[in-house]
Amino acid sequence: MAGPKWLPERVRKGIEIGRDGDEVTIDLHVVVEYGLNLAEVASTIRNRVSYEVSRMTGLPIRAVEVHIDDVRRPK
Repeated sequence: MAGPKWLPERVRKGIEIGRDGDEVTIDLHVVVEYGLNLAEVASTIRNRVSYEVSRMTGLPIRAVEVHIDDVRRPK
């Protein structure tokens, strides 16, 4: 399933949300700045998204998968 229709297209790109009963799964595709600890960034995103979505919706979060699609150097 694609991202929620209520989000603008620029925000929806890279977000996939699935639901099985009450449980929610979220796949996020992100680009990370070069030099950052990728495992730490992924963990921080996973924890924050899981907490905020659960808090806002009241639904249990089955999984938040963070896919690092690219690493970019700062300009």
